[in-house]
Amino acid sequence: MNKKMIIAGLAPIQMALMSFAIAAPLDGYVPSDVEKVCNISPNTFSSDWVRISLPTPGGPSVVGPFFDKDSGIVYIFPADGPNFTIPSEGDPDCAFFSWSSQMFLWLTSSVNDVVVPPAKSSNFINTNSSTPYVFSSEFFYRLDNGTLVPQDHTAAPSLKSLRVAKGDEDLGSIGQAGDSGVLFTHTNTDVSKASSLVYYEMLTNRSYGYVADAVINKAASPNNYSEFIDSSVESCSAILYGLNNGFVDNTGQTAASLYNIFCPNNPVKIDGIPTFPTKIPQLETAIDFLSMNMEVKTAWVDASTLKNPERYITQKGVIPVFSNVDGKNEMVHMWNKNADLALVGMHVVGSVKGHPELIWATFEHVDNAPNSTYSYTDKNGKVKSQTDTTTKANNKWLLSNGTPVSTVTEYGSSYTDPSNSVNYIKPASKTQTASVSTPSEVNRINPWGRIQGTASAKGNSAVISANISALTQLQQFYDSLGLKNVKDPRMNYMLTGASWGVDGSFPTGDQAAQIAGTPAMANTTMETFQQTFLQKNGDNTGCFSCHGIDAGENKFDVSHIFDGIKKVKK
Repeated sequence: MNKKMIIAGLAPIQMALMSFAIAAPLDGYVPSDVEKVCNISPNTFSSDWVRISLPTPGGPSVVGPFFDKDSGIVYIFPADGPNFTIPSEGDPDCAFFSWSSQMFLWLTSSVNDVVVPPAKSSNFINTNSSTPYVFSSEFFYRLDNGTLVPQDHTAAPSLKSLRVAKGDEDLGSIGQAGDSGVLFTHTNTDVSKASSLVYYEMLTNRSYGYVADAVINKAASPNNYSEFIDSSVESCSAILYGLNNGFVDNTGQTAASLYNIFCPNNPVKIDGIPTFPTKIPQLETAIDFLSMNMEVKTAWVDASTLKNPERYITQKGVIPVFSNVDGKNEMVHMWNKNADLALVGMHVVGSVKGHPELIWATFEHVDNAPNSTYSYTDKNGKVKSQTDTTTKANNKWLLSNGTPVSTVTEYGSSYTDPSNSVNYIKPASKTQTASVSTPSEVNRINPWGRIQGTASAKGNSAVISANISALTQLQQFYDSLGLKNVKDPRMNYMLTGASWGVDGSFPTGDQAAQIAGTPAMANTTMETFQQTFLQKNGDNTGCFSCHGIDAGENKFDVSHIFDGIKKVKK
């Protein structure tokens, strides 16, 4: 990357907390009177827009936060990575929900030229499909056929869809969970002009790649990892492995200098004079240190099918085009095309201090699908009921006409012909007569990641209020700079759940009691047809129903992609 970066100091910004009742984010999508179970304080949120102390000729200098000068989106480091702790106030789950929300904001921040502070202008926010985000930058690897491939934000990512099965060897074509279900959006609604396939991509961060490479090559101690890293010591060991094995660009010794700042107990020798960071990749060791191990899965639709694509995070990509086979109820992959794509869902999965089993968080665009009936507590502690579904037509959704459903019908399923590796979309069952491209009627069956009922009201309020609080702080951050009415597309995405193991344990996936947070969560764009996966005891264990592991098993098996990685490219 050759883009220059202007850096200047900025004192911590103190922001007044906006009242939930006044122009609250997600207004109209969540109840405005929800109890503030999770209330991210202004000081916490402000301090998490990380500032780094760097050595300069005049002495240590604190820099950051950084802003994209074109879009105005704040470029943040992950919140409190290896120093992750649970705050003493409020529900202990709130710290995890806060981490999840701020990681999403970080991942969807820009890595364009940056300034501190940004210039004020009426066109401060002007994102488009060419914006290079953190998740599509050099800080993340793209998974392609079992190889972790370094990304170049100047090139369009090749987003693939459809896979044969969860354990498909073609790991670069990760798609729907379960039995390879295929999802089409609805057409001619308030939010869409035409139907689109939903496409998928899988990414990992760099330190995940360092760990994978060390395991593949059976590295000696301290890099003989048996689980994902979850401490600053392990984070330092992974970065040092990257430095020693050519994964970290050490031009000008900047990376080594930053390593010594973050990892002073095992310093490396610096040959020559360190250069002041003028390029974003030169901050790579800081990024690696703070983000620990991460997986990111994204779901996309063709932006040209949307009526208001400006409401979405967009990227340019290369997608497969499927066409009907004459006389048959099936579609075949014909060619690939360049397209502007709109983000409709994201899994944010990462380790934090004491949690090698990873935090599993999921986000959706507010226009995806209606919530089924759920309970919440209001500001007076009273349990109330809410629903977005109706027996009358409601065309405000991308994946639904508002009709209440208890299960989601799967019409198309992906299939790869083993004789020629050609991808098809075929009927999901032998008795099916509807077209394979029929849009499914999708509801968010367990809103906020819990089996619904009055017992889930407080937990639902925790997730809802965490959403409102994080986005309120983001809005207040812009307001503090005198930037009113900023239209940041990230304001249209919401956390719908986050799960992790109780006390950092690895859940087996058959008991909800082993799972903290929201054990029954699912994303309507990625687990569309697997939202009510019940165990024999009646538990819905969400992510861990598939990602749980038994005692004695390889702990990396909690990630379905880890063992399938054959190579990490430098």
